[in-house]
Parts: sequence; C-alpha cells; structure tokens
Amino acid sequence: MIGWGAVWTGLKVIGLLFTIFYRPSFKSSSEKPNPNQLRIQTSEKGGVVPVVQGRRRVAGNLIWYDNFQTHEHYQEVERSSKGGGTETEQVFSHYSYTVSFAFGVCMGEVDILKIWQGKDEIPLDDWDSLGITVYRGTSDQTADSHIASFVDRSPAYRNLCYVVFENFNLGQMAFLPMFTFEVSSDISWEVGSPTNWGLSHPDTSAMCIDGNKLYLVQHTYYNDSDYICVYDKNTKELLGYREWEGAPYSYYLRGIDASNNEVYVSEQNHGKIYVFNSDLTILKRSWNLNWGTDIKRYKDEIYVVRWDQASGSLHEIYVTDIYGNFKRKWGIQGSGDGEYNCPFGIDAVNDEIYVSDRLNYRIQVTDTVGIFKRKWGSYGSGDGEFQNMKYLTIHEGKLLAVDYTNGIQIFSLAGVFESKFVANMGFSIAGSDNKIYYHQAGFVDDIRERNISYIEPTAPTIAENMLTNDLYGLGMSSSDLDTSSFADTKTYCEDNDLLISMLIDGKISMLDLLGNLTSYHNGYVVYENGKIAYKQIKSEDNVTIVNVATDVIKKDPPVEMTRESFRDVRNKVIVRYTKREDAYSTGIVVAEDEI
Repeated sequence: MIGWGAVWTGLKVIGLLFTIFYRPSFKSSSEKPNPNQLRIQTSEKGGVVPVVQGRRRVAGNLIWYDNFQTHEHYQEVERSSKGGGTETEQVFSHYSYTVSFAFGVCMGEVDILKIWQGKDEIPLDDWDSLGITVYRGTSDQTADSHIASFVDRSPAYRNLCYVVFENFNLGQMAFLPMFTFEVSSDISWEVGSPTNWGLSHPDTSAMCIDGNKLYLVQHTYYNDSDYICVYDKNTKELLGYREWEGAPYSYYLRGIDASNNEVYVSEQNHGKIYVFNSDLTILKRSWNLNWGTDIKRYKDEIYVVRWDQASGSLHEIYVTDIYGNFKRKWGIQGSGDGEYNCPFGIDAVNDEIYVSDRLNYRIQVTDTVGIFKRKWGSYGSGDGEFQNMKYLTIHEGKLLAVDYTNGIQIFSLAGVFESKFVANMGFSIAGSDNKIYYHQAGFVDDIRERNISYIEPTAPTIAENMLTNDLYGLGMSSSDLDTSSFADTKTYCEDNDLLISMLIDGKISMLDLLGNLTSYHNGYVVYENGKIAYKQIKSEDNVTIVNVATDVIKKDPPVEMTRESFRDVRNKVIVRYTKREDAYSTGIVVAEDEI
C-alpha cells in the first residue's frame, strides 16, 4: 500500500498526514465573509500519496492555506441631483477574494508540466505572474518562503512534490476550486529531424518565446545595425521589427526575454536594459546596466547575467525589480561553488536559477538569492561535456544547453545527461509546446525547429525502480537484481513500442504490482542464481487471421459447425483510451462486425 500515513509490507513509504479543513459555505458575493467562510473540498487526511511512473494527470491534495483576503469593488453610478443635473457616486459593486494555499501532488522527484484549474489549463507562461511555485520533491528542497511568513518552523516537505499558490485570485466566489497536475517522471525525449524556416538571420544572438510569439535578437558583426524581430511561431509571419543604427559595433544586443506582454532586451556596449511592448512598437522604459549578456524575468524580478568582456572584472548575476531598481547580486570570478568564469546564458524555474558558466565548462544552479545548489559538466566533446557553451533554456522539465562546438545537449534538471543532437555553430534556443527552436549559423544561418516525442518508461524500468527505491519502494540493492535481464527486457519493450505510464494511488502488494507489469508485455519475474531476474517469455507472434465462413464453418467431419443466427458469432470490441492532447479526457473507439 502506498499511503500518506501508512507503511505497507514490502513496499516502504514515507507517510505524510494532511489536515482536513472544514468551513461553512459562503452564500453571497455581496456579503463580506470572514476567513472561516472559505469553502474547501480537496483536502483529505490519511489519503494515499501517489507515486507516478511516466506521465499522468494527478489530483492535488490541499496541505496548507492562509491569508484569505476580501477585496471591495466599487463602480461609478450617475444619479439625478436636486438641482436637476446629474452627479457621480461611488457605489459598492461586489467582493472578490484571494488566498494563499499549497497542494501536495506525489512522492519523489518529478516535474510538473501542466496545471488545470477545474477544466481550464493555466498557461505555463502565466505561472510566475500568478505566484505559482513548484517544488519538485527533491531530498534537499527548502521551505517555501511565502508559507514561512505565516507558519513558524515551516516544513520543507522534502521528497514530496507540492505546488504553492501565492495570493491566488478566486474571483467573486469564496471557493477553492479543484486543481490537477500533469506529472512527468522518467520521461525521455526523442527529437525529430530539423525543419528550416527559410529565413536569413545571420549572427542571431538570442531568442525567446512568449505565447505564439518568437523573438529574435540579432547582432551583426559586419555592418552598422542591430535589430529585434518578432514572428508568429506557427505561421512564421513577421509581426514586428525594431532596429538600432550606428557605427559598426556601436550597439551590441545580447539577451532577450518576454513575459506579461513586455519584452526585455540587454544591450552591452551602451549598458542599457530596454523594455518594449509585445509588438516592439513602444519603448516603455529603460535603465542603465552595462555588460548584460542575457536577461530573464522571473516572478516580477529581472535577472541579468553580467560579464565584462573587455576587462574581465564582472562575473555576476544582477537582480532588479521590473523598473530597474537594484535588489541584490552575487558571483565573483573563480571556479568554486557559486563562482563564475564568463557566465553567459540564464533561465529560471521552481525558484532555481540556471546559468551557463562558460569558461568553467559547466552549468551551475543557485537559488534566487545566489546560494549554491548544484553543478554539472566539464571540458570535452563527450556527453555532458562542454567546449563553447552559449545560451540555455528550460522546457517541460528538461534543460537544453547550446554548445557552439558540441551541439545541443538535453539534461534533466538534476543534471543527468539524456541525449544530444548536432547543431554546428548553434547559439540560441527556445522551447514551446512539443517543439524546440534554435539558431544555426554557418551554411544554414537560419531558424530551425524540431518536434519532440515523449518516450514513456517500460515495465521493467518501473519494476527496477520500485524494487530499489528506498523512499517508496523496497530499497533493495541493485546487486540483488540481475540487471542485465532487466536491461534486455527493457530493450525488447522499447523495440516493440511496449511503453507504459503508471499511477500508483492505492493499496497494492509488490507481487501484485510485478504481476500487473509483466502481464503488459508477456514477461515474468524469477529468482535464480541468488538474484531477481526480469525476463520476456517470448516475442509476440503475428495474429493469425481466420475467416469464419470459409475456414471454420464446415459440414464435413471432423469439424461440423452451424450458425443459427448472426448473433452467435458477432464480435464487438470497445477500447477506452486517454487523450493527453485533450487534457487527459477519455476517448472511446468501438469496432463490431457488420450486420
């Protein structure tokens, strides 16, 4: 059994008890409620803590809420005055409500790819502005600062994936809706062949995507203009254009980010940060900040990577508010933890800042105040190694790093290398939906896009994880397993497209779990030579097609069959399946014999 407060025989689980909150219902949006009148229906004590293998949609369980606030709204109304004219009066209209809360999702380190509020998906680009923070269930995650401002000795909920909503707008209903989450665990990518856009964009410095808009920053080495372009990423139509003119090398546009209908650009030579509207037609504001190589807006703060290419005196991350007011900075030149040597690209997710530490040949991760968390990479041309790293981006739980010499490499957010593909002279990259976009210089000198296919785990992969995981599994040593048999069966399943995603959200014994997994591909588990082996019985044979009328129904011995009515031999097959592209709704296909 996998449960919040339970430990089941064989499959050990760290339990987590949720607290039930019951509040009376609130009846009217014109009546001012008190905090006890927030309605909640998604909290359960002693409920099962799910374990996700693959990619599934999971309902959250409320683990905390506070700071329930009521906001009065007024409207102007014209009334007749005693003198025969009209006067304007502020009249109460309605109340709206905000509240902070957190949902527990599942056990173990995972990624949250999508969030639904009821039936509506909350766009990923809106998470920051809505105050949504995801904690991936790592063993070293720290307590959420917002929860800590209300709770003394706030728990970090380590090894639990949970999501915090800060001052979330409930609208005119004092009711906490149902939230569900798409969870990804052990999902790998298969990257398709490139498609060229057919554009000429030499020396593209950086790119980003906001909604359907793709922005490009271009610095040209051989003439006197730098510019920004915005395209519709679906139709490739040019939507806007802005140019900087001057003597060669006079301007040097480096980094770009777009969020909340604003576009942020860092310019190096004149030391400026520019903020435009989403169509690039209006310069909304700017401020002085030199040597910015890349820029990122995250939770109403601007993070700028600063590297003084001329003197080498700056190797830091500089943080302001969205109006350019200084807040903090960190980083000095060096190779130690928290130190940089030519920092270049930046991205942020889950209150973590990822920086391409170019001349240290690594990716370094800190929290939002600069405290070191982890790093990976070294010099070389092999997997997980770098030679001339440029920009990076985070997309659907993966980090993609562009190396001008060593191609584009894909990592988990924990730093585990997964795959790479060749993109000679690559510089910038962005991701959206199930595609990645990047600039490739040289003979191509164009924007390229590639489709992403998501590869589910196999049954032996899940079995091995559940047997060896010491958080929610048996915690066995891998030396107790015949790992070569697991690997061989995994290869068989991958070759035959026998992939599976599993949500374990109820009581089940390890033997039953292994039985369910092996039945999926005609496999079996056996204990031999002192180890547990996971094997395949045999390859699946092609189905033999039998024609009932000519091959079965015969009057000559030894087989004699008669068919009194069509009903005797009628077949009907009903298949129900999950449509991930349609918010995990259920699809039904019916096939039956013709009458």
